[in-house]
Amino acid sequence: MKKNKRIKIRHLFILFFALYIGSAIISQQKMFKNLSQEKAQKVQEVKEIKKQINEIDKEIDQSNTLEFVEKTAREDLNMVKPREIMYVDLNKSNNAFLKGRK
Repeated sequence: MKKNKRIKIRHLFILFFALYIGSAIISQQKMFKNLSQEKAQKVQEVKEIKKQINEIDKEIDQSNTLEFVEKTAREDLNMVKPREIMYVDLNKSNNAFLKGRK
């Protein structure tokens, strides 16, 4: 009878050990899947940031050109060339020229 109890205790121990190993493997698979998804998201973010960096580098390269300076002066500072006449529609509510003057 003692042999049967020992065998049953041994079987019970093996069963608990197998359940523990199985739950650990399942837990690691879930963690791996979550980390893989997070990695893919971070890789996408890095691609977007690199794209933004390239666009900013292009803007920096173009900032030394005369066209960029003229565009900035016209759009941001509301400047005009000599002898150039600017017509302003006073009825337009979203007029950038009037907003800068207020």
